[in-house]
Amino acid sequence: MARVTRPAGAVRHYADLPAAPVQDHFARLRLIELLTGTHPYYLPEPLRLSERYGPDYAGFVFTLPEPMARYLDHRARYLLRHAGIDEPVTWEPPFDWVTGIAWPGRSAPSPRNPARRTRRRSGVRSAEQHPIA
Repeated sequence: MARVTRPAGAVRHYADLPAAPVQDHFARLRLIELLTGTHPYYLPEPLRLSERYGPDYAGFVFTLPEPMARYLDHRARYLLRHAGIDEPVTWEPPFDWVTGIAWPGRSAPSPRNPARRTRRRSGVRSAEQHPIA
């Protein structure tokens, strides 16, 4: 049987490598976070994320490859269905449910203002989005 081998000195692609134990643990914590909405800092022991690993976990979550993020979301939906829970994995109320409050940060794109959504997608910043100098 013929074997495919890498040329001497070739670098292995990350997909060829098994997950490191810490990455596997971070993936489990991310799944728990998706299911419960609880950041791993607030989980009970022994699952609690220590402050030492906080920056590493944040880096893991924010640089998660799209296929892995989709897999974790799919797995969370499966676990909810399997438990008989007919709810979405993530949900946020529409901004217009609460009025009269000046929320901090940039406002959400309005379905009534498609030009604003287009500006955000194109990277064009409006005057309200520029920081005050």
